[in-house]
Amino acid sequence: MASALNNSVTGSIDDFFRKRSYKGEIYKTGNPGNRSISQYTSTPEEMKAEQERIERELLDVEQLIRKEGEVIATPPREVKRSSNKKSSGTTTSASQTMRNRRY
Repeated sequence: MASALNNSVTGSIDDFFRKRSYKGEIYKTGNPGNRSISQYTSTPEEMKAEQERIERELLDVEQLIRKEGEVIATPPREVKRSSNKKSSGTTTSASQTMRNRRY
């Protein structure tokens, strides 16, 4: 809340995760047996290593998504295209693309 007088929420759940406002440990993931990490690891060291592996995997996915977003955000280069019109001024429907059609 921004103040005691205005108690509206200033962020969304998406902001909560994007800003990494949470603290905690990963204790369960989706797996075929639907088991928690402590159920399929035998020592605390294995459990910690599995938690770190999952955290790294999540960060890798986040970086991949950001890279793809940057690629999409860059404007495409303009490509000069030659006209598909024949010298007689008529075109056949087979050589005409959807871009060239005018309705």
